[in-house]
Amino acid sequence: MDMYVIARLKSSYENWEDFFNSDPLSRSNFCDAEKTKTGKIGERSAFIALFDVDERKLSEHLSNNIFEEAYEPYVEAHEIYGLNPTFRLN
Repeated sequence: MDMYVIARLKSSYENWEDFFNSDPLSRSNFCDAEKTKTGKIGERSAFIALFDVDERKLSEHLSNNIFEEAYEPYVEAHEIYGLNPTFRLN
């Protein structure tokens, strides 16, 4: 499954982007990290596209308190949308 996420930011987009690109929690454990795309939506929002997501591994990843602790300084909330790869635009 592909996932599209809107991140509502506490920090500036640039600070969040630096943190996100450092990949502190190894996105490669649950998706094809090389395909990950991000974009700026205003000053306090970001768009994240994750491809070929393993839902079970993602669920394990998100249930860990480390995820919340790592993202807490940067993100107020994540809005997550899933999309079947059959409908992929690329």
